[in-house]
Amino acid sequence: EKKDPISRTKEWRDRCERSRLIAMAAAGSALRSVCVSAPGKLILTGEHSVVFGKPAVAASLNLRTAALFEAGKSSEVSLELPDLNIASSWPTAAIQAVLDGPPGGDGATEAERSAYFDAIRRLAKVDPNEVQAKSLAAVAFLHLYTQIACGSTGKVPSGSVRVHSQLPVGAGLGSSAAFSVALSAGLLQAAGVTTPTENGGYTAEDQNLVNKWAFEGEKVIHGTPSGIDNSVSTFGGAIHFVKGDEPVQLEAMPTLRILLVNTKVPRSTMALVAGVRELKALFPAVMDPVIDAMGELSLVVEGVLGKLAAEERNGGQWAAATATQLETLVDLNQHLLKTIGVGHKALDEVCAVATEHGGHAKLTGAGGGGCAFVVLPQAMEKAALAKLSADYEARGFEVWETTVGGPGVQSNDKLPFEPAATATGIIRKESFMPP
Repeated sequence: EKKDPISRTKEWRDRCERSRLIAMAAAGSALRSVCVSAPGKLILTGEHSVVFGKPAVAASLNLRTAALFEAGKSSEVSLELPDLNIASSWPTAAIQAVLDGPPGGDGATEAERSAYFDAIRRLAKVDPNEVQAKSLAAVAFLHLYTQIACGSTGKVPSGSVRVHSQLPVGAGLGSSAAFSVALSAGLLQAAGVTTPTENGGYTAEDQNLVNKWAFEGEKVIHGTPSGIDNSVSTFGGAIHFVKGDEPVQLEAMPTLRILLVNTKVPRSTMALVAGVRELKALFPAVMDPVIDAMGELSLVVEGVLGKLAAEERNGGQWAAATATQLETLVDLNQHLLKTIGVGHKALDEVCAVATEHGGHAKLTGAGGGGCAFVVLPQAMEKAALAKLSADYEARGFEVWETTVGGPGVQSNDKLPFEPAATATGIIRKESFMPP
């Protein structure tokens, strides 16, 4: 008998609810198998000013991070990061000891949370003053694991988590946010708290829950993040973001030809954000107008993007005047970012090369190195793009053309991309198992 779509939808929901109840009943023993992926992000405008409540515009990249969850060995929790040549493992009893100590979730006092995170850092063998995202990844993982996977029963389930990524670390493309989103979504799904839709997405309610927990992971890694990175990675598309408000999807987004340029200059988002905050506290009369201007620039860019999208719909070609507006705003944004102290000579070089080839570039993310993006002319031919790319590569930069505005966090049947081989072929083991 042929069923109508409503009946099929109800049947699907009932089946999902049964799966949810079964998974919750099994919580505290072992994780169920799940594969989840989340995209990186490109901040178009509003870096740093978004921390102070100003609007920013960001879009998801077609480069993703995927996390695979399995039951793993009995009485053990493990985390593998093959792209970083790291594998870590902890006995469930050691994590249980942390869980049985001072609370670290909602409702915990400041003193309790401080004691809880001290215990998490000791378990991860991470120095209290560590600020590098790579080192803090294990702390974020253990925090999310204790709060999500153990939340319903107070017992630590065994589990194995392996994370692969197409995103470079520390380059301003939201690698830590994609990591936090993929972990949060996978743990919530593995624990039976959320259930993916038929197309692999999540309901708005489940997305908001994933975003909440991913922000917790981002706070561990970056200290005082704005929340824009995890929001873009969770919801996908292009968004208007103001700290503390719900992200708003942009209704229209033009087809932007973007060339990403990785300067390969390492930097710490936490340190750069703290530096801007310190400058603002020292010189508010100077810094406040600059930060205000960056917020206003984001609003103007939104309007220009809307115009470009409309022009595409009407004829496919951008009006020269509108394209010039976008290019000018990209240049202005880069000058403002340099003014607040997050520039770098490598980023200056990226911008200069772009100008020589008819493009316009700015940093994306925290700055101080990392990545920049070049807005390419709509009519730039492949040969011209190849020359631009070759110029960057000759200077030691890494480049790739990409698209923006793709889907956010998704549940996958399998790894959605081919994982890269590790640099050495050997995964460095960091075992936290007792001798």
